[in-house]
Amino acid sequence: MTSRQAPVWADVPTRLLTIAIGAPVILGAVFWGTPLFQIVTIIIGLLAAVELWQMIAHDHPTAWFLAQLVAFCCMFAGVVSSSLLVLAAIVGGAAVCLWAYSTHDPQTLWRYLSLLIGTLYISIPLGFLIAIRALDNGFVWIFVLFAANWGTDSFALVGGRLFGRRKLAPHISANKTVEGALFGFVCGVLAGVLIGLVASAPVAFVVSAPPIIAVLTIAGDLIESQAKRILGVKDTSRLLPGHGGIIDRIDGLVLATPVYYFMLLFVLPLLVH
Repeated sequence: MTSRQAPVWADVPTRLLTIAIGAPVILGAVFWGTPLFQIVTIIIGLLAAVELWQMIAHDHPTAWFLAQLVAFCCMFAGVVSSSLLVLAAIVGGAAVCLWAYSTHDPQTLWRYLSLLIGTLYISIPLGFLIAIRALDNGFVWIFVLFAANWGTDSFALVGGRLFGRRKLAPHISANKTVEGALFGFVCGVLAGVLIGLVASAPVAFVVSAPPIIAVLTIAGDLIESQAKRILGVKDTSRLLPGHGGIIDRIDGLVLATPVYYFMLLFVLPLLVH
């Protein structure tokens, strides 16, 4: 490896160390199920809400409580299977935003609204993730989701560094490439299909779900990149060495998880019967 190439891969040991520590915790929680998986997911969501608060409204303590309460309600809705909690979070969050407007200025209102929307965007999908684990064979479905999502995310980075030539969305991210996205898509689909087949899941579902997860993973990553560009930050935090923050790591899940949940709810039964 030349000195010119070395910096490109310099973060790999740190990335792998973080994965070696974090992956067993996450996968162990998935396998263990209730209540460990719910607790771990809620903690991750609350940490993500803190990252949003730090980026958007860190000088407003009330905004911190807003983000934490909204995030908890949306994720706990997945535990108790109640959409009313999500509605309550939205109504309560909107009320806090109106209070912020009445006591501060329009700019503060926009910061509170941005924090509310961002928190809903992150925490509602995590609520769906909890709901997926509660389904029959939920740990299998989570493993398929994670395999397709992690495979796409990780190998898009590897493929981009090895083969990247054409920019995927230069106005959003200078580092993402078409070649990397295609490489990640293929690897993510293969990983999801492999896990599904090993678990003896319906072949038609195993073949159709991972490509959708992979596409939504790439789209979610681009949406987060655009949000970070607007906020003027490189990473959402430095909590995960080599990866950035919690949101940097779960950005691809936020679009994929709700769609995947409804596929499990409505498409899978059609294929089983």
